[in-house]
Amino acid sequence: MAYGVSAEVRRFAGNPTTTEVTDADITEAVARADALINSSLGKTWVAADTEYNAIVQASNLWAASQVLDNFSDSENKAEKLRAEFWSIINGLIAR
Repeated sequence: MAYGVSAEVRRFAGNPTTTEVTDADITEAVARADALINSSLGKTWVAADTEYNAIVQASNLWAASQVLDNFSDSENKAEKLRAEFWSIINGLIAR
């Protein structure tokens, strides 16, 4: 089961239309985010895990940053989302 939520990924990415970014694109970005999370933290997460909400947030952030990489991003929002992602992941590693 994917951690990220398509609607949240779209929101973080500035609500691109389904013409600009398809649902399949979002699903693929979430899958890449989830794989990065699992490899970075060395486990697969389930909803019963205490940190699961943070994992969902991290997945949404990374996937949205990947979506934004396909657009002009003069405000460097993708980098900010990636920084927030790594803050969550590093916080979980430190536990």
